[in-house]
Amino acid sequence: MPTPRTYTILFPPDPTHGGYWVSVPTLPGCHNQGDSLEAAIANARETIRAYLDDLGQATKRSRRSASTHRRSLSTSLREPSGTRATR
Repeated sequence: MPTPRTYTILFPPDPTHGGYWVSVPTLPGCHNQGDSLEAAIANARETIRAYLDDLGQATKRSRRSASTHRRSLSTSLREPSGTRATR
């Protein structure tokens, strides 16, 4: 089971449309809104989960890509014995 994490969430009121904005400063781009404070809190939880899920998927894709790149790079650097690389 993953270790629970704590995030600071800002809930500034939206003076134009009412309700509240949601901002999670430690997660860049993690924003939402809610018509009430209760809705904003619920939306914040959903937004953080989605953000972390997306981050995890991006990390997995990056690892696969880097792993593939390393394999192809090491393959391209191998030379038959007795040959010398030219530049």
